[in-house]
Amino acid sequence: MLFPGVMGGVGNSPSSIPRDVVGRGKEIPNKRSDWTGMNEDTGRLEHFIAMLDDEDPSKRWKAAESLGRFMDERAVDPLILALTDEDWRVRQKAAWALGKIGDPRALVPLRRSLMNEREGVKEIIEEALDEIKARGYHPVRSADDR
Repeated sequence: MLFPGVMGGVGNSPSSIPRDVVGRGKEIPNKRSDWTGMNEDTGRLEHFIAMLDDEDPSKRWKAAESLGRFMDERAVDPLILALTDEDWRVRQKAAWALGKIGDPRALVPLRRSLMNEREGVKEIIEEALDEIKARGYHPVRSADDR
């Protein structure tokens, strides 16, 4: 709901709205969940995470791409699972998304994915690994990672 008092509606008057937001078209949270972190972005994030299980591979890779654009750590585990998807495009987008998010939990799964992957996907995995490492994450490699 846009500022009702500003837009001529009933409710908040312009004097009751903080000066730094009056007239900018910003939305005022009008539900309790908006103030506690359960907002529209959370719903969209959960929607795209659920789409990773869709039967249609094009929906799965679009979901992976969207999750990468959110750059939210809550998407890391579902994206790691998507690295084993049957469709190479989904695996490629999942790797790309993990690189964008930059969470170090993705380093080992990405390295393991390199072993049996097609060339185009390997390139994206390497880029994702470089992006995560560029953020300063350099964990010690175990014998399993070699």
